[in-house]
Order: sequence, then C-alpha cells, then structure tokens
Amino acid sequence: MKTEKVLILSDDLAVTDTLKMYLEAEGLRVDAVNDKFEGFKKYVEKEHDLVIIDMALDDCDIIQFSGKIRDIKDAVIIILTPEDKQKGIVLEIVEEATGEMDIENIDELLSLVNQQYYQYKRSRCKREENGIYICGDLAVDLEQEKIYVNGVEQEASELTVKLLIYLIRNEETYKSKKEIYQTVWNNPVSENDSTVMAHIRNLRKTIDDNDISDPKYIHTKRGVGYMFKCSCCDDIDFED
Repeated sequence: MKTEKVLILSDDLAVTDTLKMYLEAEGLRVDAVNDKFEGFKKYVEKEHDLVIIDMALDDCDIIQFSGKIRDIKDAVIIILTPEDKQKGIVLEIVEEATGEMDIENIDELLSLVNQQYYQYKRSRCKREENGIYICGDLAVDLEQEKIYVNGVEQEASELTVKLLIYLIRNEETYKSKKEIYQTVWNNPVSENDSTVMAHIRNLRKTIDDNDISDPKYIHTKRGVGYMFKCSCCDDIDFED
C-alpha cells in the first residue's frame, strides 16, 4: 500500500488508537483528532486523502462536515458508527449511501477500508467529466481539442490532438495505420504510414509517454497498429 494521508475524527480512544496503530502499520500517515473544529483545521492544513468520521462524535453534523471537506478536495469519506463494540463496527460510505456492513473484527475493517480506498483511487485515475477525459496526469478536452499534462496545456498540432482523441474514443482497441489515416486525416482512400508514425512520435512526446517498452498510454503491436490504454492505473494494487 502506498503512503497516503488519513484523518480519523473520533472521541472514542479505543477505536481511534486501534485504527491509528493498524493503519500506520500499513504505511499510511495518520492524524487522529477528537473535535470537529480541530479536525477541519487539520484537514485544511494537510488535505488528507481518506477521512474516517465517527458518527457518535458529539455535536458533529456529518453531512455538513463532509461537504466542507469536499469543497476543498474530493477525498474518500468513511462514516464509522459504533453499534455494539463487542459485535463489531458498522461502516457506511456517504458518497454511495448503499446501506451498512457488519464488521466482526479489526482485520475486516482494515480490509474494507483498504478495498474501498483503492476502488476510489481507480475511479479517480480514469474518468470522463464534462467532456474532459482524465487518465492519471493526462487530461484531454474532447470538445475543445486540448491536451493537458499535470494541469498544463500542451502545444500540439491539430492533427496530433485529433489522433489522440480518436485513439481515446476507441480505447483498448488496436487501430491500424490505414484506419487511423483514413479517419483522422479524413482520407477514405490513401494510406500514409510515415505520416501516422511521425504524429504518433509527436504525440508520445506531447503526453510524456516516451518509453515504448513500458507505455503509459500509447501501445504498439507490430503489424497490427496502435492502441490507447490508461496503463497508469495498473500500479494501483489491492490485496485483500
């Protein structure tokens, strides 16, 4: 598990100390507070990736608190509700609001937290929002035909951008040089291997995908063609 920032908001020391101990053992950086004001202050300071909130915390409107957190960053929020400490703990994800799950012991709790967190990470790695395709550090405005890497717009020719958008719209499907040329260059008859190859090289430079042996985005199969695949998500592992 990669080191990430976790905030635990609870005044139940038994739960807090146990969670903190086990999560830190998993390599996470954990802050634990017992007051919503201190919790929000800590969150503003560090912008944690995962927030665990004890529903039993006094004077804490969880929905309002969660909204304030997501105004700053779209973090994972887990609601922790002690039902019967001897029987287990109930978790509920605010974002999903799909019921409850009984957890019999701390190992199950940590496994669930781990699983939910990495499912969330995968969903944030590759997505499309308001006409913008996002894959890790790469963002492509499909309507305005613009490419961004780490939030910075990249200079690229019109055909290079159209080439990337064509590959994205056919994600995980190899397209031959002929198919690419006829569609992107809008030429139903001609085929120009050198032109396509030159633009693929330019595209790789534009999106920082120069390692052909281990590509992040543009995959090549000799004799078949080129394919866009969001491979940057492949390093997000989950072990149950």
